[in-house]
Amino acid sequence: MKKPDFNLPKRQLNANPASFKPKPNSRWGGGLAVVLLIIVLLSRFLGQDQSPLHQPRDASLTEVTIERVVDGDTLIVDMYGSRERVRLIGIDAPESVSDHPDRITEAGLASADYLKKLLADYQGLAYLEYDQEPRDQYDRLLAYVWLGNTLLNEKICRDGYAEAKSYPPNTRYDTYLQDAMRFAQQDERGIWSPTFQDSDR
Repeated sequence: MKKPDFNLPKRQLNANPASFKPKPNSRWGGGLAVVLLIIVLLSRFLGQDQSPLHQPRDASLTEVTIERVVDGDTLIVDMYGSRERVRLIGIDAPESVSDHPDRITEAGLASADYLKKLLADYQGLAYLEYDQEPRDQYDRLLAYVWLGNTLLNEKICRDGYAEAKSYPPNTRYDTYLQDAMRFAQQDERGIWSPTFQDSDR
């Protein structure tokens, strides 16, 4: 299995993205900073699909291997030889699995299919980052899932296959997830496309 591109020692990840700052180059002086600022602003203005998250905030992560997708917001993982059901924090995908068939929607099936395709070729370890409450009433692990430098919870929202929802007290990345959902809505991505919006989600 390939190792995620954290470029940091295992389990000793720097949790503060603000600490990753380029050192100023005396040759270019302040001009380089101005150019970089312009590029960032243009990227935002042009709607580039760039996440502001590149490192987890919590340095204590758990290594897992993803076994399969249950639905658009739930995974089965292997954690040190034990199988665990993981509910992704801060997102809510439409129903694709239910004891009541009438609750299953086309948007839900599309969301689950999207996640299956996204993870199909991923062979590396995943990393779970917890928040305030580690489990829900169904004994599922509640976690943010990192694939390399990508926060899976946010990517699902940004690609338009889940709704960002706040579940206090687990709210560490709520702002990022809400921003990602708004981006998807404005771009009519995934379940926010007219095809699904015209049907009953």
